[in-house]
Amino acid sequence: MAAAGVSALATAHGSGHFDGMAATLDSFTADGRVVISFPESAVPPREREDFIAFLKAEWAARQSRFSEEDAQTLAGEVDSGWWSRNRERILRSIGEA
Repeated sequence: MAAAGVSALATAHGSGHFDGMAATLDSFTADGRVVISFPESAVPPREREDFIAFLKAEWAARQSRFSEEDAQTLAGEVDSGWWSRNRERILRSIGEA
C-alpha cells in the first residue's frame, strides 16, 4: 500500500533523521507527542497520503488487543462474507456461473 511513500522516506540513520531524495524526515517530541516532519515538496501528494495511511494502519495494529488467533478468525469471517456476497458476480464475470 505505502511502499512508494515509505521507500522514498525510509533510510534510517538512527538520529531521528531519514534521508529521502534530497530531503530529511525529522522526528522530535513536543508536549508529550512525537512529531514527524518532512518538506511537503519532497514527496508527491499520493505518496504522502500512502505514507500517512501506512503510519495510521501501523498505529492501529499496534493498539489492537487482538491476538493472532483473533485476527485470523476475523480475517476468515471477512473473507467468507465477502465471497458469499460477491460469488455470483465474480463467477458470472469469468463465465463460470
